[in-house]
Amino acid sequence: TFPPICLPRSGPPATQRPYETCARSAECLGSTRCLSITARGDSICTDYCGSDASCPLDRYGAAARCLSFDGATTFSCFQACNPSAGGSECPRGFPCRENDGGSSFPPICLP
Repeated sequence: TFPPICLPRSGPPATQRPYETCARSAECLGSTRCLSITARGDSICTDYCGSDASCPLDRYGAAARCLSFDGATTFSCFQACNPSAGGSECPRGFPCRENDGGSSFPPICLP
């Protein structure tokens, strides 16, 4: 036995896989955290990276892409996709994109 101690309250379990949408980091599985990826505030469970190899695999076990959209100062992991497959591997609401209207990049799932 031990004396009474204070412990943090446990919240709902994490359920969001890497590259799925989130509202806070506690929702994200594994070592991912909830990061904003668009100017309008869309967020996904992902992480910062230094190379594609440092990114978590997607839900199918496929490799991801380590990309920067802020002038190459911050790199984050994004789920890779195949445009010819119609983005079927992307989460709902995230089409497979190869550009943002101003720049091109490897195909990734983006809102």
